[in-house]
Amino acid sequence: MSEECIPVLLKSLSPNSLNQYNSSFSKWWKFCVVNKTNFFRPCLNRILEFLNAELLAGASYNTLNCHRSALKLISNIEDPGNLIKRFLRGSFRIRPVFPKYNQTWDPQVVLHYLSLFPSLETINLNDLTFKLITLMALITSHRIQTFSVIKISNIRKEGDSFRIVIEAFIKTSAPNRPQPVLMIPRFLQKP
Repeated sequence: MSEECIPVLLKSLSPNSLNQYNSSFSKWWKFCVVNKTNFFRPCLNRILEFLNAELLAGASYNTLNCHRSALKLISNIEDPGNLIKRFLRGSFRIRPVFPKYNQTWDPQVVLHYLSLFPSLETINLNDLTFKLITLMALITSHRIQTFSVIKISNIRKEGDSFRIVIEAFIKTSAPNRPQPVLMIPRFLQKP
């Protein structure tokens, strides 16, 4: 990969990905200066030294994996023996990643709270919006970002349910992956 391609590649990243990689690029730059290594064309041993130094400095498996992704983006890493992959597997064994949450919450608490809201005929617009978005979040498990890009023109009534097509790019958008379609069924037990 030529160094001229780097600006194009960086422009293809989302702002959040670029922010995440900035830390990796900064640390890699400092490592390259100290070790007199080409920033864009490092040898495999230098990359492994960098990752090992980060591991010894306390970096987590996820951080090391982020560094690997950032370095792969800007350099043409040749790794015939999958040494980087093996190194990361070993770092996972040293510092395993655990789920952020180990329990779930009871949605009945939220549903009970929403049931205390006034009827649809008397509820104010703010409370109605809050109730609608909360129920949509519970039904679909989508992010607030998804709800923020809903267009009224993309809402269709289909029988007893509503179909909402999300056209805008969101965090889960990717090439060869369909955009989300929210299906909101009518809850006949409790209109």
